Amino acid sequence: MARCTQASGAAMRASLLAMLAPLACARPTTAEPPTEANPPPASAAITIDHPGCFMISRKDGTQSTVVHPQECAVATAPASTFKLPHALIALQLQVVADIDTLKRWDGLHRWNPAWDADHTLRTALRESVVWYFQQTATDIGLQRMNEWLTRLDYGEGGAAEPLNKFWLEGGSLRVTGPEQLAFVQRMFDHRLPIDAHHIDAVSQAIAGPLDDWRGRLPPGTEPPPSQATLHAKTGTDSTVLDDGTTGQVTWWVGEVEGPAGTWVFVSRVRAPGEPSMQSPAVAAGMRALAQAGVL
Repeated sequence: MARCTQASGAAMRASLLAMLAPLACARPTTAEPPTEANPPPASAAITIDHPGCFMISRKDGTQSTVVHPQECAVATAPASTFKLPHALIALQLQVVADIDTLKRWDGLHRWNPAWDADHTLRTALRESVVWYFQQTATDIGLQRMNEWLTRLDYGEGGAAEPLNKFWLEGGSLRVTGPEQLAFVQRMFDHRLPIDAHHIDAVSQAIAGPLDDWRGRLPPGTEPPPSQATLHAKTGTDSTVLDDGTTGQVTWWVGEVEGPAGTWVFVSRVRAPGEPSMQSPAVAAGMRALAQAGVL
């Protein structure tokens, strides 16, 4: 497990999001006064254990922490975390009229019974319905999808055929930890070329207490105590690990609004094993958020 302490200061923001090399997991020599009523204690070192990539930043960028910067620099398929920019593009282009417009199920049975039904964009985000977004990708089209990926400055490699798989393992799109963090920070700060009401709609669709992610934990595992509201999205897919074997990549990215203020975070774990409903990124991310004192 890596152990990393929290760093603060406005200068961290540019280095965190522009490149990983300058990032350091050291305590600051000075700290800006907190604005929240109950911030994490700036005077005490905060130790965070995480088996993969973990990044967290105060929403205004004045405090940032990274665990395993070299691992965070590795680009992988975004899997279902891509549903965040995907939903925003679909709404902005009016491919989907609004967050609650119903799309009819195609009648094909899939491994997740929750997908075998009609869905709105809201429920498709909550249930991570793959067929729904495969249809919207086709409706958006390759040219417009790439234009908007560029405008949103999201990931590497862009969209390529087959258009219904480019964000999954074997597809063209790849994203690093810092790229994910930069995107969610711009999204929740309304600094994307997307109408604000579309961002708000997507944000509310993925909002909930920490307990909403209980089902992604190993059996018998309990979420840590929390007063926070999260606006977050998971992602799970197969991946090729560093040793050449096939394993899984899991993501959990989003925003935390709690007693310590508003933060954005990224948790990603690459590990052996087949993808499943259990998410190592969620389990490790919950522990890391609790250790960071933001829940």
